[in-house]
Amino acid sequence: MTRQRINRLAAKIEASRGRILRRSPAFGMLLMYFRFVAAPTVSKATVDYLTVYLSPDYLDKLTSREVDYLLCHLLLHVLRGDPSRDEAWWGDDYHLACDMQMLPLLDTLGYREESYPHLGKKQRAPLGNEEINIIGKSTEEILGCFVFSLYDLSDRVRATYLPDCDAAWNGGRVESEGQTVLIDVPDLLRKSGWEGSGGAGKWGARLAAASAAAQMQGLSGEEGESNAALLELLEINRNRQSKLNWRRILQEFMQETVNDYSFAPPDRRFSETPFFLPDLNDKELEVKDLYFMVDASGSVDREQLSVVYAELLSAMNQMNGRLRGWISFFDVEVTEPISIASVKDIEEILPRGGGGTSFAAVFRFIRELADPPSCVILFTDGYDDFPSERSAGGVPTMWILDNDEVEPPWGKVVRLTGT
Repeated sequence: MTRQRINRLAAKIEASRGRILRRSPAFGMLLMYFRFVAAPTVSKATVDYLTVYLSPDYLDKLTSREVDYLLCHLLLHVLRGDPSRDEAWWGDDYHLACDMQMLPLLDTLGYREESYPHLGKKQRAPLGNEEINIIGKSTEEILGCFVFSLYDLSDRVRATYLPDCDAAWNGGRVESEGQTVLIDVPDLLRKSGWEGSGGAGKWGARLAAASAAAQMQGLSGEEGESNAALLELLEINRNRQSKLNWRRILQEFMQETVNDYSFAPPDRRFSETPFFLPDLNDKELEVKDLYFMVDASGSVDREQLSVVYAELLSAMNQMNGRLRGWISFFDVEVTEPISIASVKDIEEILPRGGGGTSFAAVFRFIRELADPPSCVILFTDGYDDFPSERSAGGVPTMWILDNDEVEPPWGKVVRLTGT
């Protein structure tokens, strides 16, 4: 690139950061932490926790308002932790669901236009004629509402739905050929001990600090946006994200259990391989006759149930139709099983319960089933007396716990904390 073009593109970004600083001071401050790189190999734009990569041709054609929108859009991906999205969640459909979940946040920042000519169809998604309330819904819930896949469209049409791409997400490397640094990180940040790497947690702390600094300086922004409202929306987004890689968890659990039973006598539960399949290749992983048990006792609040809900949706979406089973809720009793053949099935299930907790009731229920499940997975806080392992009747058991305090004496344990 010529020096003249480099200067022109850099000036375009600097002008955008200045406008954002006036409109949304906290976001304007955070955009100072990024290095901006012109990357001809990127289709539009992408971001990791250090660098914003922009196609120079794409940046050239964007209007001033579109550049502002795009930079805020990319920053929101970082604040939500999208660049460290697990490899199980990949592709344009999931990316679009992330983008849709960010729409209320962008509205709060003042970007309320129905569309932007060069950025794609901001409000449009493959939802048919259905209207959905995006606020409070997880990425997986939004994805479950899509009535068709972006991959059913041509590359050209599919690109109109997304203002950016995920080339730098999940540790992806952007090809270096022809790259040019347009704006580097300010020396002041480097001298103050700035660390370029870091995940969403570090950026969340930076947002809180930037919001506090803006308030101390009496900066409210031209839109008068509420930093508190923005932080609240971000927290709702963050809480509604799945934390588990279900493909890996189920594959490892299957492998462990296959090893455990490899020298056991033939068992009628495995005669038709409903759960343990000969091919454990991740892409071919299929799980049948699985039973989810969800703790809905009085010690489990609605926020905890919303986390469970997000995980169930994520399990279905990650398995892409290759997960079959049932779900029941329990306190001191167990509700009748409900089939969960699809994400829509989960969306129609409402948690019931509210009394005490009885794991003994769960395994008594399992033992009385005419056809034992291949596996039982319990979502719980774990606050009850654990029955003996024999109570499971030989059914492989996994405990999904929302804390680090409880330690089940048997079964596989997965924790939602620290993941």
